[in-house]
Amino acid sequence: MDKSIEVQNPWDALKSLKGEQLQEHAYEFYKHATFLIKQQRVLFLDLGFVLKIIRDGKLYKKFNNDGYDRWSMFLADPEINMKEGTANTYIRIYEFYIEHKKMLKEEVLQIPLNRLNMMKAKLELMPPEKQDELIEKAKVLSESDFRKELIDSKIINSPKIKIYHCDKCQKLKIEYKESEICKCEGSASVHPMKNY
Repeated sequence: MDKSIEVQNPWDALKSLKGEQLQEHAYEFYKHATFLIKQQRVLFLDLGFVLKIIRDGKLYKKFNNDGYDRWSMFLADPEINMKEGTANTYIRIYEFYIEHKKMLKEEVLQIPLNRLNMMKAKLELMPPEKQDELIEKAKVLSESDFRKELIDSKIINSPKIKIYHCDKCQKLKIEYKESEICKCEGSASVHPMKNY
C-alpha cells in the first residue's frame, strides 16, 4: 500500500481517521486485499502444476538420498504439511482447466478456487457450449448470484437446510423447507439435542 500509517497499532490510527482520510485508507486496504486474493489464486494454480509434476514423475522418491516411498509421505513432510485431498484438489483444478479445457492461466485466475473446484465435476457432464457459458458467469457473478444461477439452472440442488450463526448473538439459525421435515407421529422431528 502506498500510504501507510506508521504507528504501533494500526487499528488505533484508523479509528482516529474521519471522512476523506478514512475513505482513502479504506480504499487502499480494499486494493491490497484484491491484490492478495489474485496472488493467492496464482499460488493455487502454480502449486497444482508443481505438485502434479512431483506426483506424476514420482519425484518425491528422489529427494535427498532417501526420498519418500509414497506420495502421502511426501505431503506429510513438515515443510509441505498438506492433506492429500487438498493437494489433489489443486492438481485436479490445474489438470481440468489448463490441460483439458486449454484455458489460459489468466482466464482461470479470474475464478475463485472454490468455484473452480465446485464446477469441475458439473462441467465434465455438460456440452462444451454450456461449459463456456457457466465459466463466463463464474468470472463475473457475485457469490450469491452465482449460487442462485447454479440452483436455477439445476446444476446444483437447492440446499434442504441451512445452518449458520446469527450475526447479532452468534447462536445457530436454522432455515429449512417445511416440506422436507418429517411429520410422522404428529409433530415435526426437529428437536434440540439432549444431554449436550
